[in-house]
Amino acid sequence: MYLNLIFHRLVENDKDIRNIYELNVNQFIEIVNLVRKLSSNQNCSFDSYRLYFDDGDDSFVSVALQHIPDKELSNCVLAIPTDNINKEGFLSAKDLIFLKRRGVKISSHSVSHSALAFYIGQTTQPTPKGGIYKTAPFGHTKILTSQEILFQMCESKKILINIIGKVSEFVLPHGCYNDDVLSINNKNKIYQIISTCDNFLDDGSSLRPRILIRFDMTVSEFQNLISELHPLKQKI
Repeated sequence: MYLNLIFHRLVENDKDIRNIYELNVNQFIEIVNLVRKLSSNQNCSFDSYRLYFDDGDDSFVSVALQHIPDKELSNCVLAIPTDNINKEGFLSAKDLIFLKRRGVKISSHSVSHSALAFYIGQTTQPTPKGGIYKTAPFGHTKILTSQEILFQMCESKKILINIIGKVSEFVLPHGCYNDDVLSINNKNKIYQIISTCDNFLDDGSSLRPRILIRFDMTVSEFQNLISELHPLKQKI
């Protein structure tokens, strides 16, 4: 059973924190050390873990990498929006090649980090059929058509394949999805794994749950959260 954790940008000092999804390096170290300790306990609900770093921020190389031993790099997954590659503050294509060779896994996080499903309140809206095969703006700003969703999935995969080879996982931007998104992936056989932001343990489903770590989450709150997790049984 896996515990999958989501991190974003890491910084050395609190003054550099820009939003609640960024952590200082000491928070990161505390959480990861706790997970390492718990995973070795036979009475723990999980025995393995993955460390996800979403959005391709270059702090993975400049900050995180020095705190992750070589043997743990295969536990790390970088979720890359391909529009960010080679931009200032983000990982370059050369970085991705270097990290892949060291054992880090690379996954797609779409082209432009546009939410693939739209919510009104807590309710997901249906995906309009058809549309134009094109990109969409960053964020949760519009309802994407089925062709726009296909673009985000397929074009990001093509770009990453050209850089690092095989790509089997898609990490949902903003964690947003509906049944139509899963159906589009299944029908077109694009990715083997779709990763979410759902608070469950990973029992090997193709729909992979992950836990989002925030700056305002204390270590004790984090430990309480994961102590109550159970597996996600849904398959796609």
